[in-house]
Amino acid sequence: MGNKFLMSKQEFLNLLEEQERVNGELQKALLEAGEYGSIAIASPSPSHSQNEIMRLSIKQAEIAEKILNAEIVENTVEDIIEFGSIVKIALNGKPMTIRMVGEAQISDDGIPQVSVASPLGQAIYGKELGTEVSYKMGSQTFIAQIIEVQNELSLGGNTVFGR
Repeated sequence: MGNKFLMSKQEFLNLLEEQERVNGELQKALLEAGEYGSIAIASPSPSHSQNEIMRLSIKQAEIAEKILNAEIVENTVEDIIEFGSIVKIALNGKPMTIRMVGEAQISDDGIPQVSVASPLGQAIYGKELGTEVSYKMGSQTFIAQIIEVQNELSLGGNTVFGR
């Protein structure tokens, strides 16, 4: 059994969408390779389509492992930073918006992602709106003030972020 991948429900749904996209690309690459007779993966110098098939097969396996070992963490409190929260912070006075993610997040909504395992993620995860925290990266100290927290719960429970 592999490692558990902690993620929000939305992160899991995004992962399923990514799986569907990769599966479609892999099917297309296999069809194209078959049409041109270049499906023999064991050849001494793989063609472009063979390399693409290998890349997509590896990606497919990685996504499948994450799905099989996913552990959904539900947001429970409106103003506390949790998995899937969209958070506006002031980092050393500079405002920025981030999404709190687990290790398996795949997203293309343009919001920078911060893993709960990162120094910033560890500093703000579980903290409340209005809290100020500090954390170190190397010899530098950063101060983050939590300005706004949006959770699925605070948006009515049925909002898909970034859509």
